[in-house]
Amino acid sequence: LAVNAEGDVPLQVRSTHATIRPSAICSTGSGGMDWSDIPAPRSLLSQCRLLRELEEEFGATFAARFGPPEILGMARELARGGQPEVFIVVEGAFTREDVLASVRNTANDEVGSVLFLQLPRVGRAFDATGIARAIEAFERSYGDRIAPPLRAHFSLWFQHLAMTRRLVG
Repeated sequence: LAVNAEGDVPLQVRSTHATIRPSAICSTGSGGMDWSDIPAPRSLLSQCRLLRELEEEFGATFAARFGPPEILGMARELARGGQPEVFIVVEGAFTREDVLASVRNTANDEVGSVLFLQLPRVGRAFDATGIARAIEAFERSYGDRIAPPLRAHFSLWFQHLAMTRRLVG
């Protein structure tokens, strides 16, 4: 997931032609890790190329706007043949217009469109009550189109925010 200082979280709506989860709403930069992401046989996870999917979907210049990713968790993705899926969150300096322009200028036929979830911030922290309301509204609006890994991603992120004392209210 990517998030900016205003609490905007861009989410990809997969194209109808995507191999995995066509038309589903997924995390920004979501996907599995592959061998090219691992620089050496004994690399730590933090040394791996964790923003590759973000670069592929939104372009390398867009991905360069982000700080270091925070690793939230990891799972095996059965829909991807058991490929590892790493759940990260990364903060960056971008606007909604930046995201839309990057998607238009990046040759990737798996991203159909982008929608934004706005989560209320209080400084560097996030407002728990506001997040609950935003997620409930998102769930009512999109329901079954929300990909299961996105639900897991949000759950891991909110738990991380609470543990790092960046969830208030």
